[in-house]
Amino acid sequence: DATGHNVDVVRIEASGVVFGKKNKGFTLTGAGGGSSGLVITDGTSGVRVTGNLASANSGVGFVFFFGFNDDSSGHQLRDNAAVANDGDGFNFAGSGHVLSGNLAIANRVSGFEVFGSGHVLTGNLASANGADGFFFSGNRHMLSGNSALGNGRFGILVGTGASATISKNNIFGNNGVPAAPPNFSGETNCGLLNRTGTTIDARNNFWGTAGGPGADPADNVCNEGASSTTVDSFATKEFKVKTTAFLDELGLVVPADSEQNETPAPASLSTQFLKELQTKDGLLFHALGVVNALRLEVTDLSGGKIYDSGFVRGESLNWQRVDTKHKPVANGVYLYRLTARHRDGKEVHSELRKLIISK
Repeated sequence: DATGHNVDVVRIEASGVVFGKKNKGFTLTGAGGGSSGLVITDGTSGVRVTGNLASANSGVGFVFFFGFNDDSSGHQLRDNAAVANDGDGFNFAGSGHVLSGNLAIANRVSGFEVFGSGHVLTGNLASANGADGFFFSGNRHMLSGNSALGNGRFGILVGTGASATISKNNIFGNNGVPAAPPNFSGETNCGLLNRTGTTIDARNNFWGTAGGPGADPADNVCNEGASSTTVDSFATKEFKVKTTAFLDELGLVVPADSEQNETPAPASLSTQFLKELQTKDGLLFHALGVVNALRLEVTDLSGGKIYDSGFVRGESLNWQRVDTKHKPVANGVYLYRLTARHRDGKEVHSELRKLIISK
């Protein structure tokens, strides 16, 4: 814990380092001043980072240091989670890195920001990040067997001059709010934005409905200028994406707009640090503050009501991931609102927040 100081929590400056192990990793938090949770420096190779959580850092969760002379290569990041960092979840360049089974959830910028060449991403989840789930620059990247769900901007953005093969991914619930000028032109509902100026292969992906890319509730494919995207032979049902055990064992999901350094205010949920703990028995919601009772309301992305708990006494509320008829809800992206009732009877509401169900 860097406790707010302007230092990276961990820096790896040598090749061949092993940091963490599945289910036996480290929590990296508290980097201030734009510093990051974990940094792998330029010129290294063959570093393995496994089973760690980077949360609530003012910079990036996991970053492979890059600049004009970046020559890092062959790193492996497996089963890590980047949650609620002020920058990206994962940000890297170099060549030939493999990222598998990682989570990037509720980071203020992108889930995975990819530069360099020849990287392979498989089995990763990017959800509820403020910008893109996956952003690609550079060339010859492979994105297969991942999920981009409910991100604020695009599920996947492939930048100018970049190239990537995109297959067997789940891409839906993204870009619910128009992407703002001047960098964008008000695009909305774009699961994939192609800015390459060429054709990219995005066949055999699931876009949210059996009918392929299109209007809500599916995500669409958006092309800029001379760009084009091949999407025929799309998948008609959601892929099973095996991500890290964090969702089942640790499951920390912190909304991107939480202010973690503030003292919880008893009169406002919107400024409180709200925490969700996903366990095998359900989702545990906890509000810090002088709260007498909580109410949870869950809707789908179109606003249809899925669940309403009514008021439950206490500062915590457990939802067993069932709908109003007590049937299990499907995997996907949902919206929820918490209402807190204080001891004086006053009720306050949180803003709508995104929630991913993966079980």
